[in-house]
Amino acid sequence: MRDTAHNILAVDFHVPGTEQGDSDRYVFTDLIEADFTKVVDISQDTDWERQAFNVTKDAARGEFGEMYDIDDVATNPGAGGNINSRTGSNGKSAGLELTVPSQLVDGMVPATEMDTSRLDVWWGTFRASMKMTSVPGTCAAFFWYFNDTQEIDMEFLSKDYNTSNNSYPVYLPFNPTLDFHEYRIDYMPGRVDFLADGQVLAEMTGSAVPESPGHLALSHWSNGNALWSGGPPAADATLVVNYVKAYFNSSSPARIQDWAGRCRDPAAANAVCVVPEVKGTNTTNSSAGGFFFSDQQNMTNNQTRRLNSSSDEEYAHIPLDGRSVSPNGAQAFAAVPAQLISRQTLEYIGLSSAKANEVWESWSNWPASGPRREVDADNGLPCVIFRDFVLSPLYNHTDAWKDDDEQWHACMNICGISDSLQAAIMDPGFKELRMKESCRHWIKDTLEIRLAGLMEIQRASREREMGIRRATNRPVTYGGNGGSAASDGLKSWPPTDFSQNRGMFYFTPNVSVAEYYAAYAKRRAGCEAIIMVALVILHFAIESLEEGDKLELYWGPRWRQLVWRSKVQKPLPQPLRKYRDAILIIGRVSKGAPQKFAAMDTWDSLTTEYVLYVPGQESNMARQYVFTGEEEGQEFLRNHGKFQVFPYSEAVMNNMLRRFQQALASGF
Repeated sequence: MRDTAHNILAVDFHVPGTEQGDSDRYVFTDLIEADFTKVVDISQDTDWERQAFNVTKDAARGEFGEMYDIDDVATNPGAGGNINSRTGSNGKSAGLELTVPSQLVDGMVPATEMDTSRLDVWWGTFRASMKMTSVPGTCAAFFWYFNDTQEIDMEFLSKDYNTSNNSYPVYLPFNPTLDFHEYRIDYMPGRVDFLADGQVLAEMTGSAVPESPGHLALSHWSNGNALWSGGPPAADATLVVNYVKAYFNSSSPARIQDWAGRCRDPAAANAVCVVPEVKGTNTTNSSAGGFFFSDQQNMTNNQTRRLNSSSDEEYAHIPLDGRSVSPNGAQAFAAVPAQLISRQTLEYIGLSSAKANEVWESWSNWPASGPRREVDADNGLPCVIFRDFVLSPLYNHTDAWKDDDEQWHACMNICGISDSLQAAIMDPGFKELRMKESCRHWIKDTLEIRLAGLMEIQRASREREMGIRRATNRPVTYGGNGGSAASDGLKSWPPTDFSQNRGMFYFTPNVSVAEYYAAYAKRRAGCEAIIMVALVILHFAIESLEEGDKLELYWGPRWRQLVWRSKVQKPLPQPLRKYRDAILIIGRVSKGAPQKFAAMDTWDSLTTEYVLYVPGQESNMARQYVFTGEEEGQEFLRNHGKFQVFPYSEAVMNNMLRRFQQALASGF
């Protein structure tokens, strides 16, 4: 599989059925090419992943459920290792085999699905060379997917193939079971074309056309629904896929910037390649069908893989191990380190090259006496964890918290922070939120995010090797004993707005506020998945809290006193102790690093400058619901709260920033 970021940087695409001209041509910046006739071990692929999950018969709306099994996806490489080899090693058609067995398993029909690792696939042309099964009772599909309301499908029902009257569900002018044909989806703004062997079969326009990035998938399934797939098949039914090619524009700003940096002048000679068109009715004999950009000179491989457990919603385009299934064995470029404890990790999390060298040299040349490293044999002495070794020096540096960009950059330079991470932390779009904490706080927070992300990537990689399926494009729901806010991962530790010595759970009812926090985390992250945790509580549960258990605290003397004393960790006077004992406090969100509060002699110095404002809201003072971290608060959340986790993508972040920038420009 090859996802090629090539030196000539772009491919040109002509809309079929139109005269060639600037108005009907599209330039795509990214591609994924998969020549399945050359693949020996599909488990080693980094662009496509076999899926393993079950669908109940009720959810499938069929007589039987569907059991998606990775073992029913098999490779059959062509003799001689090229696409013109029509026969594979098992004597059947060469390519990737997706089989629906005839035997039920636990009342379910075994099925197969392959998804691309990349989830940033937007406008593009997507092509698959496939040979359909002749066994009735299955549905084969080649499709693009974002969610259940935004998908583009080409589905083929084997029970409807009728050679006697040449009738097919999509009115194909050929028998799809006899040979390979190229099935194609052209997804453009406001329009989708469906083609077979270069001939337009149908088009979709208007509101039905998706407007989001997504991923590609191949599937072959049956559930006994007489109105659709039919089946189960009377004999094992196999769909064979020769190749899949996707030429598209990525939704990832990073990929867009990379392309813009490489292709400074798309109008220059040889800056743009032309995508060859398949015409006729036999893709295995077609020169265009056998053409792959990544087989050409001056093309470099940049393989992809799914990185973390939320990446079914969030793109992740770099491999961990750099393996390639290219017959040439070309090394893939890997921006994500394969080993957590490595010099590469230090640069990945945001240290400058010089600082990474300094830290790694200290770690590598560990003294023989004293505490051991976590990688050393246990000698009975205390153990130094790599994460702590990297982060602990931050506490020894001076800090910055005033509204002075030069001081912030000076602080980050002393800490050895890379230019790219400095730019992320200092992004003007997040200044309001950045000023809520100090420079060292955001450095430490960002390094922790990236280190935790690498640990998650390694865990996801191990799961992938075990064939574990993660839910796609759906929020993960927690509730009851399955998960609760009692987890320390959701608790904010003191000093915080309303507590000087206890952990509290902070939520906001304002989506814009939550987006603001999530977007800043996403801006500072690397390939890490950022999530938003939504807490759903019925209104009557809040109202049922007794007097004293629910308190409201907005801008005013009480709010100023409680926030100041909490931030500087001073004892609460008697009138403020009721807030310490409440289960829920509803109030405004403060802004300012603890050092800024500590510099005040009294709470009376607080002004509205210390309240967090979020651009684009009608009433843009941020509001929060704060639950005590004590047992009373945890019990209330367990009994009344339902939690949902939503991945927060880079595309959503950029949309939010555009809204905020417009709001700021209008003086809001």
